[in-house]
Amino acid sequence: MFLRRLFYRWQFLAALILPAWLFVGWSVFGPDGWPFLVLLVVCPVLAVALLVVGLLNLGRASARAERAVSWLDVTLLAAWHATLVGVGFYGPANNWLILLSVLLGLTAFWASAWQLATDASRRVAGAFAALQTGGAPAAQPQARWSTRSEPYIVVHETRRPEA
Repeated sequence: MFLRRLFYRWQFLAALILPAWLFVGWSVFGPDGWPFLVLLVVCPVLAVALLVVGLLNLGRASARAERAVSWLDVTLLAAWHATLVGVGFYGPANNWLILLSVLLGLTAFWASAWQLATDASRRVAGAFAALQTGGAPAAQPQARWSTRSEPYIVVHETRRPEA
């Protein structure tokens, strides 16, 4: 659970840190000239892609309730972020790492969108089932800010005038 919660928080920091790492890594390890200028276009697109995947994960009610992403998200995000760190080192296998990071990014996007759609359809089906039975939805987590009031006792005091 710790690792899933860590990735829940990390995914938004990664949208800032990983594109910045590509600039730093390519300025130290990378080639001069045109490939570095390509990063001026690629890094903002990468930051938006990382944010979109993070927002899709945040959009799931199950992820918000647990404050943790799923194990599928942990696996895909770890692999995607590791390839992005590898791209920053600009080695001989850099073209393969770039291709792999693009494929992992697309996979992470579609996996997050699929999980969001599955979670939403499950919640809608539960709400429709509750409407048909006339009861409250059974599978919905209780919110921490619930407006449901607890029973309480009211004591009315009357004072007699003193003579």
